[in-house]
Amino acid sequence: MTPPPPVLAGLGTGNREMRRRAPVSDHPGAGPVAAGSSLPPSGVALPVSLPPAQFFAGLNWATEVHAVCVMDTTGTIADRFTIAHTADGIAMLIHRLAKLADAADVQIAIERPNGRLVDLLLEAGHPVVPVSPNAIKAWRDGEVPSGAKSDAGDAAVIADYLRLRQHRLRVALPYSDQTRALRTVVRTRTDLVEARVAATNQPAALLDDHWPGAKAVFADLESP
Repeated sequence: MTPPPPVLAGLGTGNREMRRRAPVSDHPGAGPVAAGSSLPPSGVALPVSLPPAQFFAGLNWATEVHAVCVMDTTGTIADRFTIAHTADGIAMLIHRLAKLADAADVQIAIERPNGRLVDLLLEAGHPVVPVSPNAIKAWRDGEVPSGAKSDAGDAAVIADYLRLRQHRLRVALPYSDQTRALRTVVRTRTDLVEARVAATNQPAALLDDHWPGAKAVFADLESP
């Protein structure tokens, strides 16, 4: 009869509850101050990049109509509405938020880091927080088990994300006068290029309908 092999030193035997187990986490076992931990060490305050606020607004960006949801510090919805992407719509947004509190006390999260809407909100004194669309999608997947998606629902998700994650987010800074001037020049050039392309496509379409051979005669419709 062959005796069983000897037990190697360091291997747990006996009661399974007494054996050393591998870490449950995917990360290597370490203390709470490990570099990869998302939690701060005990007694260390989280860095605050945004001042305290009374209300948190989520703005779901769209092409023509934006959905807005405003929450207080407890997560209760204080206001919910839509605005048109026009000068009057943006003015209504600023006026409606002003009824709740001072502009500095109403933070606004939006899935765009720039644009005329962001500029006007910053000029009004609101702390504007650009948020990542991917982060909002992941947050919605975790907070909305049904998977239902709507503009009003997304605005509420963005507002709640801002309310609970403000200590991890950064506020947008207004552009300098030089940057604004450069943006104006670039936008103007873009408008001119689009107008030139449209003006060139119009005679090309007319020639295709009435005189197809002309496009073979002229080397370039854009030439003098």
